[in-house]
Amino acid sequence: MRDMATIPLQEIADFLIAVRRGWVTLEVIHPVEVVYPKWKASNGWIICVFDDVGSWDYIEWIETTDGRRSEYDDIYPDYQDDLEKLGSNPVPGVEPDGEEIERIWHWHEATTPE
Repeated sequence: MRDMATIPLQEIADFLIAVRRGWVTLEVIHPVEVVYPKWKASNGWIICVFDDVGSWDYIEWIETTDGRRSEYDDIYPDYQDDLEKLGSNPVPGVEPDGEEIERIWHWHEATTPE
C-alpha cells in the first residue's frame, strides 16, 4: 500500500458524474499516449484511462489537486483476486459510454497521435 492518501470511490464517481453533466470539463493532455490517454479537468484533477483497442476500458489512475491519487488497484480492488468479480464495477453507471466518449472526452483526439 502506498503512503499517499487515495480518493474514495464515491468521490471518483461524483467526479465522473460532474464530467457527464458538464459541471467539470476536460482537456486532452498532449502529447497523446495512445494506450494511456490523459485529461486535465477544469477542477484541476488529472485522469488516465486504459484504451483497449479504441475504447474506454478502465481508469488507470486519477489524481486530485490536493495530491490524493488512486490507481487501478485502489479503484478496482477485487479484480486482481477474483476473476468472477470482473463485471462488478466499483463505479457503476458513471464511466462514459456511447456518444459521450467523443462528445465529452474527445476520445479520437486523446488516442490518436498527432
